[in-house]
This record gives sequence, structure tokens and C-alpha cells, in this order.
Amino acid sequence: MNYGRSIYFDEIASWLSPLYLSETYTNLSQANRIFIEAICNYLDINTIVSNSLEYALIEGKTERLIDLCVQAGASEYTSGPAARDYIDSQLFEARGIEITWFEYDRYIEHPQLWGEFSHGVTILDLLFNCGNNSLQYMKCTREK
Repeated sequence: MNYGRSIYFDEIASWLSPLYLSETYTNLSQANRIFIEAICNYLDINTIVSNSLEYALIEGKTERLIDLCVQAGASEYTSGPAARDYIDSQLFEARGIEITWFEYDRYIEHPQLWGEFSHGVTILDLLFNCGNNSLQYMKCTREK
């Protein structure tokens, strides 16, 4: 209802609604992956999406992340700012993996339907308001 008046509502709802209304999910991870893949497909993002269950998992919060990066052949790990409280960035550096931090409040402001711009919204807000132009707003600054 809230986005019914947005410019791209009909376009986005045409592929998004069946994901909500026609699919049956066995768990949240499955639903998340289907939505992520649908959004990437719409935006023509060709990033490989994989599940951690496809990899050998080791103990330790930071160690597990590093090992997943190594197994995936990654040279950089990007995380949100809340993870600074538990990620040991020195362990990443020791393995030659660069760690960068997204700062979500630095995303480029995009048109929104009501009031002043709010950073604290989902990608659905961006899609309904900007459609296939959304990629230009998805570049945010990162700290190293």
C-alpha cells in the first residue's frame, strides 16, 4: 500500500509479488536467497551467490569468515559497521585479505515518496522509487 503510488510500483511488483504470494519457503535463508537473486537479476548484477554450507566451516567468528574468503578465492571482505565490534581485522590482514566497511548513512540519496530522505530503508524503497536506475544510488563510501 505504501509504495502503490511510487513511479516503478507496477514494474517491480510484477516480479516481486509472485515471490511473496506464489512461493513456499522452508526457511528464511531460502527466501532470502531467492529474493537476492531476483533483485540481482532485475538490476543485472552478476555476482556469484553461494551458501556458506557449500564450504568447509571452521570454529571462530573471524577465523570462519577468513577461511570462507580463502575458500572462495576472495582478496577483500566487506562488512557493515556493526561487525567492527567482533571482527578482528588484524587476522584478515595477516592472511592478505583486505577488509572494508560500508557506511550505510553515506549512500547517495535517492527520491523517496514522503518527507526528508531516510537512509534506514530496505532496497525495496530504492527499487520502487528508482526502478532500473537503482544501481546509480547503490554506491556508498567505504572505509578501509
